[in-house]
Amino acid sequence: MCRVKQAVKALIRQNPDGLTHEQICLQLMKGSLFHGTYRNLRSMTSSVLELLVREGSVMPGDCHPNTFIPTHSEMGSTGEIERMNWFAKVDSGKCHTRSIETSTYDYDPQRLVIKGCLTDHRFREFQMATGETKSPGILHQMIIRLLVNKSTLQIEDLHVEMPVVPGEDCLEAVNSLDSVRGLRIAGGFTAKVKALAGGGKGCQHLVALLTAMGPSTVQGYAAYNDHKSPGFILGKINMLEDTCWAWRSEGPLLNLLKKIKADKEADNVSKNAGTLR
Repeated sequence: MCRVKQAVKALIRQNPDGLTHEQICLQLMKGSLFHGTYRNLRSMTSSVLELLVREGSVMPGDCHPNTFIPTHSEMGSTGEIERMNWFAKVDSGKCHTRSIETSTYDYDPQRLVIKGCLTDHRFREFQMATGETKSPGILHQMIIRLLVNKSTLQIEDLHVEMPVVPGEDCLEAVNSLDSVRGLRIAGGFTAKVKALAGGGKGCQHLVALLTAMGPSTVQGYAAYNDHKSPGFILGKINMLEDTCWAWRSEGPLLNLLKKIKADKEADNVSKNAGTLR
């Protein structure tokens, strides 16, 4: 009952315009939040809704008594309800989508290939800065391929394509990332790329794609090595430390992995000592 109560309460908070009893039941069934017959679910949620109304967490809707909405105290304020309403309507007026997709491939024994693609899609007719009217469609599409050393994460080579650009001048920046060859994908990579190819020296969309490919390359590198060598990540703790909240120094995850690593090293020392005897 407690788990269903929390789930019902969360659903109503996420839908400040209101949910009917039937909609609540369907959401719980869809999300696998209840295992049992629909009849039992309706009975349990009916009891839960009565309890939440008595507690003051939810209340019946003004226009439809069978609709339940969060109370102001539960939502925090009218402004909070309005803010949630704004985000509930975002799908109706899409103007633009930027997608960045990256993939990692095992190229040869020494290197990986990282492919990245950035696409800007506009969904409404628009005017260019020159006054030219453009129909909805793709405005930018950039593709970068990196040849990356598996041991050092150094960029040995790269290739740039610009299949869709807004103007012919943009194509003159196709070689603007040449100076990035030789860089290692490590701490400070984004700042170095911007210093070498940012601003008037290059294309901001290529820079945006390449800097997004940095962290993705690390993920691809880990995926390649985790498959090949289980436990690989234990050897990269120093590289990951303080890269995010979960990997923060002295956080529970890092402390646990350091302990596992230390225990494994101690076991290896013990085994080696036994072999020498």
